[in-house]
Amino acid sequence: MATSNCNNCGCKKCGCQDDFLTTPPACPTPIGCPTPEPCSEIIDAECVVYTGLPIMCGLDEVVDTDTTLADALTDTITYFCANGGGSTNIGKRLGGGIVVAEWDENGVHKGLIASLTTLSGGIQWTVPAQQTTLIGPTAQSFSDGFTNTNAIITQTGVPAANTYAAGLARLHNGGGYTDWYLPSLQELNMFYNSITVIDRVLGFNNFSGSGYWSSTEFDATTTFFYITSIGNAQNSNKSVSYAVRAVRIHNI
Repeated sequence: MATSNCNNCGCKKCGCQDDFLTTPPACPTPIGCPTPEPCSEIIDAECVVYTGLPIMCGLDEVVDTDTTLADALTDTITYFCANGGGSTNIGKRLGGGIVVAEWDENGVHKGLIASLTTLSGGIQWTVPAQQTTLIGPTAQSFSDGFTNTNAIITQTGVPAANTYAAGLARLHNGGGYTDWYLPSLQELNMFYNSITVIDRVLGFNNFSGSGYWSSTEFDATTTFFYITSIGNAQNSNKSVSYAVRAVRIHNI
């Protein structure tokens, strides 16, 4: 590639190292590189690249400030943050699906894996007999969709079935795994935060426009769903049909 716009003496800028086709020009040894700043510009496809929307990368918010350059690089989804790396597994096919979020938990690196496809474009949240009955705290977590899903299935009194959202998510077996579940509201939000990358990897129009069920119960008759096209959470009657995407947690 041509000389990049990073610091010509080898300092890192927004996580990018200089890269030259030929030997870089001589320059004095830098007396301490400047502290890398959160990325605020596009440098080139090998350096810092934006997807066109704000992205959370570690503790730094990567914000696109130049739409002209962004338009020229719309097919590139790799980006780096000030620490020289960032979330390198987002968009990777892994664990039977695609990585939509990652974090360190008690020294173990984990990823939230979403199913590669929408499992249903419209299905009820639970079985008709339980659509006006409160489950309570065991199904009301905003972060633990696995526990929520177990509670929903337990309330039906029979093994999971593909006739309602939680049962359909639990029966998904992408990659041969059997620990899939209906995501909580916050897990759906994590999914939304990576939606631009997911779209580019799996293809645009990969999501239902009406919204996706979360496993987070609101009250006896309603629960939360998430509209991925606008990043908005609302609640709706359990008898209404919304789309379903399953998730699971995978050690990376």
